[in-house]
Amino acid sequence: MRGFANLNRAGRFIAVVAVTAMVGLLALRGVVTLVSKRPHNLGIHDGWLAPCPAQRNCVSTQAMDATHRIEPIPFRTSGPKAHSRILEIVSRLPRAQLIEEEADYIHAEFRTWGLHHTDDVEFYFDVTDQLIHVRSAARLPFYDFGVNRNRVELIRSLYLAQ
Repeated sequence: MRGFANLNRAGRFIAVVAVTAMVGLLALRGVVTLVSKRPHNLGIHDGWLAPCPAQRNCVSTQAMDATHRIEPIPFRTSGPKAHSRILEIVSRLPRAQLIEEEADYIHAEFRTWGLHHTDDVEFYFDVTDQLIHVRSAARLPFYDFGVNRNRVELIRSLYLAQ
């Protein structure tokens, strides 16, 4: 504390504001982590992923409205090969964690840098139509600045590049 006492009035003010901001950000990060529990409606239900909520923080290949709609990823290989390729891509993306994996389904969580918001990304492999359906949604009901849409488009481009 000797160093703090030697600061002039403006220096002490800046130090107090900086410490208060850091404590506030850490507290906010903790609150965000606590309130963003994994949704119970994830998974495949009769060939459908969960619908997007009304907020603009979700995209889905099975959505009917333009706000949430994104195109599915076509595949020309077998379902297991498409599945392996998506797993490979997801494993290379930053802050991704595989949560669930079945023959026709993958669920991964992506954490944003900083406040650790969690996004759930699901893949449903429709082998009949040879399409990979994707749903990517933020858990918190805030606008996501296009992060989910951009993530799905990145995964699509990486998948189709091979």
